[in-house]
Amino acid sequence: MVLSEYLRGLAVGFPLNLGVALLIPLMNIDGDRSRVAVAINVLFFTNLIGDIIVAVVFEGNMFGLALATSVSYLCAFIVLLLHFRKRSVIKLTKPGGFMETAKAGTLSAITRFFSAIRAHGVNIIFLAITGAQALAANTLVQSNIKAVPMCIAAAIGSATLSIVSVLFEEHDLRGLRQILRSVLFISFGPCLIIAILVFVFAPQIV
Repeated sequence: MVLSEYLRGLAVGFPLNLGVALLIPLMNIDGDRSRVAVAINVLFFTNLIGDIIVAVVFEGNMFGLALATSVSYLCAFIVLLLHFRKRSVIKLTKPGGFMETAKAGTLSAITRFFSAIRAHGVNIIFLAITGAQALAANTLVQSNIKAVPMCIAAAIGSATLSIVSVLFEEHDLRGLRQILRSVLFISFGPCLIIAILVFVFAPQIV
């Protein structure tokens, strides 16, 4: 019941969460990087203040904690949308049909679905073989510690996907090849250094 209440609170902000993830790379493409920093700070502080209010006033109600997260994404989404008040290269248009949208998101949905099944299966194995302590450690790594090295890779990946979608739509093969070379260089450059540092300093990070 506690988890279901938390999921209900998060569900309120699911579309806004997706909207923030989609708009941040567009800000970088459209030359408004400072707005990304403002939106992230707004997201952080509104979430922090909301959590404190819920913890103090509502005694840590799980629905309230999740709702605070949803509200923080709403605030960040509004900050990013304000970008389109000024003259920008990228323009917002009406969304396509449902079938077109569903077709584009089918692969991602299948991936998420089987990822959830895998996580559930791994949790069962942890509980059956190694116990709750190992499960708790794995959950901590997956949900929190892993985010530290992955944040850079995720930022590179989201920006790359946005740029590639534009180049693909324009059939710009030369641009696509250049992006591929750049991604390979970055993957085996900074990301490799991050991987080595995490491997060496894993005990300190934990």
